Amino acid sequence: MFDSPITAKIVEELTTGSKNSAILVAKVAKSQNCSIQSVYAALRKLREQSVVLLHKKVLMLNVVWIEEQSELLQRAQATYFESSDSGSFSVGTLEEGDRVTYQFKNPILLDEMWGHAFLLLLEKAHKKVPIMIYNAHSWFPIVRHASEKTIFSTLANQGYKAYFSIGGTTDLDRSICKDFIHPIGHSFSLGNQFGLRNNQYLNIIDDYLIEVSLDTRVSNNIDDFYKKYVTLTSANQGELQEIVSAKGSNKLIISRNSRKALLWRSRLSKDFLIPTASRQYV
Repeated sequence: MFDSPITAKIVEELTTGSKNSAILVAKVAKSQNCSIQSVYAALRKLREQSVVLLHKKVLMLNVVWIEEQSELLQRAQATYFESSDSGSFSVGTLEEGDRVTYQFKNPILLDEMWGHAFLLLLEKAHKKVPIMIYNAHSWFPIVRHASEKTIFSTLANQGYKAYFSIGGTTDLDRSICKDFIHPIGHSFSLGNQFGLRNNQYLNIIDDYLIEVSLDTRVSNNIDDFYKKYVTLTSANQGELQEIVSAKGSNKLIISRNSRKALLWRSRLSKDFLIPTASRQYV
């Protein structure tokens, strides 16, 4: 929707209300590590597009633009969440036993479709059925922070309970779980790999499964990264971004298989205290 992280940040800041222009510009420049001039250039473009209004040194979002985006999102929601004709992947067309496979040249591109599919499948899930997530390492909140934040917020806001099993046991695995997963009220466990390889990831959403196989070389490099660093810095975050942007063979499989989903949900739930109301589903 926005052509740069700077414009996206400006709009994000203004979603909480109008702001003094000088204060907003300084805040955005600091958060995006860019010049004041770059922020002003982005603001000019947003004003030309009638996204942002300026009155007496106060910036605000244009309510007309907000309404336009609301109508656009409502149409998109009707197509992708409610219709059975939303393109090459549609929840509505997946019958019991069906599966669809995608290939991607790097994990970043794969994760874009992964997040898309996850939220679509979530709309079909019963809220009492635990959402089970297995990650060899949880690198997504680091390099895909905005999209992960959206997914985590959707889980919490819509009343779903997710359980994160992380195969890794490094200090970095632990700190990422504590910083990104625990604060939003979801449970996590470390160290149980359930017989899966270091390039395998798995989501169980009601009767649906999302199975991911990352490129072996990329996965080994991710392993090495987690063993190498104890804490995150801006420098090593850039290194991880390069690792998961590397080309390779990456596969995403989306399927509907109630028996397989139940078996995996039962296995993954062993490390957690599941509420009484949800135990019948594991």
